[in-house]
Amino acid sequence: MLNYNYEAIHHHIEKMELPVCIGQDIYGNSVSWDFADLETLLISGEIGAGKSSLMRVILTTWVKYASPEDLRLVLVDLKRADLGLFHGIEHVDALCFEAKDMRKPFALLRAEMYRRGDLLLEHGVTHISRLPLNCLESWWSLMK
Repeated sequence: MLNYNYEAIHHHIEKMELPVCIGQDIYGNSVSWDFADLETLLISGEIGAGKSSLMRVILTTWVKYASPEDLRLVLVDLKRADLGLFHGIEHVDALCFEAKDMRKPFALLRAEMYRRGDLLLEHGVTHISRLPLNCLESWWSLMK
């Protein structure tokens, strides 16, 4: 068992944009990477393998690492068992426990995704890091 200790991992992730800490290697060293460098993330495994625990570690790290102005979350927990601890956290715009509750947040996310995609298309790039510097203000204003 590994106990989560943000202070112990902070120095490993402090220069990352969106850190993902997944645990320790066999020598006890933190294993982390910058989610901003990843295209996607797939968490898979058998029942009881720790997928939900890993998701809570990732979300907890993001909430402790970033301010509510820099990180906004929409969480879905149809099992009603995994993400309730994030209820009332400033970073969380929506915490959905039923499919019907997902409509409005997902419509807003879709609109935001299209706005951001349009900005990337306008500049002919595929990642925020490739936008011209004068566009970053525009990008960050879309995130709020």
